[in-house]
Amino acid sequence: MEAQQGGESANEEMAMDHEEAKHFQDVCNAFLFYKRDASRELARMQWNFNILKPEHQNLLTVFPPAAKSEAYDRALDVNQNFLISCVVPHQELFHGRNLRDISNNGANAARTPYRDVTKVRSTLRQFVRDWSKEGAAERSMCYEPIIAKVKEYFPSPLISNGEATTRVSILVPGSGLGRLAFEFARLGYRSQGNEFSYFMLLGSNFILNNSERIEQFSLHPYVHCWSNIVKAQAPLCTIQVPDVCPGDILLNDIQVGTEMVQPDFSMCAGEFVEVYRQQIGAWDCITTCFFIDTARNVIEYIETMAKILRPGGVWINFGPLLYHYADMEDEKSIELSWEELLPIIQHYGFELKHFEMRTSSYTANPDSMMNVLYNCLFFTAIKQGA
Repeated sequence: MEAQQGGESANEEMAMDHEEAKHFQDVCNAFLFYKRDASRELARMQWNFNILKPEHQNLLTVFPPAAKSEAYDRALDVNQNFLISCVVPHQELFHGRNLRDISNNGANAARTPYRDVTKVRSTLRQFVRDWSKEGAAERSMCYEPIIAKVKEYFPSPLISNGEATTRVSILVPGSGLGRLAFEFARLGYRSQGNEFSYFMLLGSNFILNNSERIEQFSLHPYVHCWSNIVKAQAPLCTIQVPDVCPGDILLNDIQVGTEMVQPDFSMCAGEFVEVYRQQIGAWDCITTCFFIDTARNVIEYIETMAKILRPGGVWINFGPLLYHYADMEDEKSIELSWEELLPIIQHYGFELKHFEMRTSSYTANPDSMMNVLYNCLFFTAIKQGA
């Protein structure tokens, strides 16, 4: 019986590995076929302009339809080039085929699911948030308060016990494109980002490991936003990334107090609970930014954080409770208010030390006539115990 169970487990694991590999391939394809998928919208725009009466067409002089279409097409090319670059580190998946040829000849390839189309576009906007000078204002709303709290509880990234010096360890679940985790490493902490989305992992791997200079890459992240704008050419604005070159910092010693130390930074792929639940008491600090509402079961997230923080460890949270799976019929989703969450947090041994509501946007388009401003929970909780 045990041998049979082991065989079933091995088969299940192989099936899971195959499923994961297929999903990753699908995400890579969504990057590669970005322009093919977006060109349908361009064609629709052109068709709608073409069916206007001539006297109506003649009124469109501020940004004539032909010029708009050409500019739209060029912007799609720029984005496509960048997204191909994100896939290049994983070229082995394509068995020596040229990625640009694959991208240019996607007419007969399977249609990209719409959810993946939107995730690719969201990834482009995430690059603005995390790695551009234009994203600095948004980062100041949510990342800077978290960093300030970390510095309050851990003024020095170094811990000396008389015989050895170690680093304060900080875990950043739901790290997206990695900027917050990078900032902790930049300050001298031992920092690890954790991310589940392959869209984010492709992007973070590329920007962290392949950037050679500041503002090396150009993007048009808002090129799909032609409604609700004041300026006709606003969707074509160019954003350059990164605003700092990660390699210049991560590959060189940094000064922490009187010491020169090598930055200690890593990224870990996988679902938060699955990856970390066995790391009992391993972390000094966990920072969650726009993360806890990504859970199907937020209680499981809280339970896991309580397990993996050492006694006296610090959990700093910033974000809303916009549960990601709430509107998905076939997905489990436990949606709890802050009033319901607080006693659960306390049940798992956390003492709330600080709480306030803060506002923040998330991948907002500054040229749009409509943006969402979230009322966010900003709190600090200490893991109790000897």
